[in-house]
Amino acid sequence: MFKALRALVYAGFSMVAVIGAAQAQTKIKYGAYHTANETFIKEITQMMDNITERTNGEVVFEPYYAGSLLKAQDLYPGMTRGAVDMVTSAPQAFNTRDYPLTGVVLPFMSDNPLATTMAFKDWVAANPEVRQEFERNGAHLLFGWSLGENVLWTKKPVTQASDLEGMRIRMLLGPGEALSMLGATAVATPYTEAIDLLQRGGVDGISTTFFDQGVRDGLGDVSDYVSSAGDMGVFAVMLTAIRKPVWESLDEQTQEIFNEEIAFATERYFASLDATIDQAVDKLAENEHIQIGEVSAEEAARWRELTQEQLHNNYIQRAQKVHADGQKLIEDFMARIAEYEELYPYQTGIERLATKKGE
Repeated sequence: MFKALRALVYAGFSMVAVIGAAQAQTKIKYGAYHTANETFIKEITQMMDNITERTNGEVVFEPYYAGSLLKAQDLYPGMTRGAVDMVTSAPQAFNTRDYPLTGVVLPFMSDNPLATTMAFKDWVAANPEVRQEFERNGAHLLFGWSLGENVLWTKKPVTQASDLEGMRIRMLLGPGEALSMLGATAVATPYTEAIDLLQRGGVDGISTTFFDQGVRDGLGDVSDYVSSAGDMGVFAVMLTAIRKPVWESLDEQTQEIFNEEIAFATERYFASLDATIDQAVDKLAENEHIQIGEVSAEEAARWRELTQEQLHNNYIQRAQKVHADGQKLIEDFMARIAEYEELYPYQTGIERLATKKGE
């Protein structure tokens, strides 16, 4: 699975020698709103440790996890004003006005996080207006990793659009827009609070959460049904960026070490994500009461038909505010996804669970 990425790593980068001790030490304050135990955060932490080792301790990181330094919505603005040097967050969700173009990952584009990760990398490189989005905010984008596919956890089965009518669902981003169009009512509440609300009947479901996260956080114990929400697919790319003045202060060798370690970390993340989803499937398969409330392929196609045009139009309108051609950006991104889906085959958590349960 990872042969193509390994080729990219070793063909695209040359190994760099350890930097000498003459360079002054650079301390980089890093912030994330996810916990240190999150799969992709673990790989970012390993990446930072490797950079420190390869620079002989001349670049060190001071990490703050779980929103302990800044909350999710404050991470990217905080980096702009210098309160933090490097962050991992989703500005397309929390800071849409400043980062409208990065929200190109929309429902029904792909259920393959490996392909969308690689496509997003190429898409950013090919479209200067996207890079300018970060430059305007004093940031340099290091990389973006797709999270797993969206799932819907509910108390009752959802097999057709009419089942969503009047359901109160915790959701945001593209899945929130799509499910609202299909009749659900969005409940604006933090994810951790929503779990308690679902258990107490305060909401009817939770969406905009990726499969392994939901299993790990116990949604299989407080829900009766899990669904791919009509193959809604990948809904977000987590973006890691560094303050532009900090990046520009690093010499060329150090910047190359960063880029090499990012490529290595991406390969590790793909492997870790695959293993984590398998572990989640094993755990959920042991849960006797949870059922797969899947919609048919025909119904999923209808959901896509009912929502995709409006979802794309919403993005196009956001792009117009920064004088960008949103339609061109969408088409470019989707074409790149299609190329990488052939190189990086992927099976969703729901599909693996159905196979495990023999359904």
